[in-house]
Amino acid sequence: MAGRHGSRRLALQVLFFMDATLVGAEEAFGRFEPCFEPPAELMPFARELVAGVAARRGEIDIRLAASSQHWRLGRMSRVDRNILRLGAYELLFAPEVPDKVAINEAVELAKEFGAEHSGAFVNGILDALLRATRER
Repeated sequence: MAGRHGSRRLALQVLFFMDATLVGAEEAFGRFEPCFEPPAELMPFARELVAGVAARRGEIDIRLAASSQHWRLGRMSRVDRNILRLGAYELLFAPEVPDKVAINEAVELAKEFGAEHSGAFVNGILDALLRATRER
């Protein structure tokens, strides 16, 4: 698990935990780190991503809901929902991350952690979000 992809994997796991337990980012990291002992070099970017998603979750969820026809966020699997939040955060609020990289990383996480069709599902919604953002 190397580099930024590894940090994204860690961020997804913490976001999933936060979604499942309804705890905040600091408490989630406090529980996560002692149990899984993630590599220290991955933590700064993972923390940045989780903090960003947590701070803008309301806006991210609104934008995702508008881009996901026939799918309410509450109906999505917890894994897909948090991958989408992470990808949307990078698309909308991390200008240093190229759009293609944000989408590709989210799709890779969906293939790794999600169900059989999660990669295509995540790709479709993030692509729709990107198109809607460009039209603004």
